[in-house]
Amino acid sequence: MKKKFIFAVSLVVLIAVSFGIYQIFKNSENSITQNNGTAQEITIHELMRHNSVNDCWILVTSSVYDITPFLQNKSNPDYSSDCGTDATKKIIPTTPNNESQKRLNAINQYNIGIIVPGN
Repeated sequence: MKKKFIFAVSLVVLIAVSFGIYQIFKNSENSITQNNGTAQEITIHELMRHNSVNDCWILVTSSVYDITPFLQNKSNPDYSSDCGTDATKKIIPTTPNNESQKRLNAINQYNIGIIVPGN
């Protein structure tokens, strides 16, 4: 009886975590698009050039965000040390949760495109 209960609880937790991860990645794909309907493609080299609080782009999963205006509001979390870098681990921890979803939602409006391989 105890093993069935533990199995059922484990299954519920696994489903909940899987759904949370799905929601985070689904929301990160909502890229701002250009007039032709395709996401702006940004190379890692372009991302790295935007590395100051006055011009701050960050990468989260495969999406690029220009969070310069976000940093101006001092009540927002401070991601200034992440400018020009991959901030995925800071925004979305190894085990996504409600807090990581809130962090992603807070910057989602600043999505400017997707990261692509570059020369």
